Amino acid sequence: MGVSNASVVRQLGSKDKGASFAGIDTVMLHSEPILIAEFLTWQERNMAPNYLAGDHRIIALPVTGANSTPDSEPLTWNGPVFCEPVT
Repeated sequence: MGVSNASVVRQLGSKDKGASFAGIDTVMLHSEPILIAEFLTWQERNMAPNYLAGDHRIIALPVTGANSTPDSEPLTWNGPVFCEPVT
């Protein structure tokens, strides 16, 4: 996700799950994942076997496909806010 995607990220994370994808351009691959068209990086993953580790599980997510837009600034989250990149 990039700096230009902050509003989309907030929408996807909102409590109104019925409107999560409203107005957002998506792309569906042949293997069925739904990707957000304007995000900087797409990663297609498979869920590998998971392992019980005490009170939680360890799950490996190997990447099976990826695409990125290298000329854009990444979006970073620090505490309760998105941070602008320092140039």
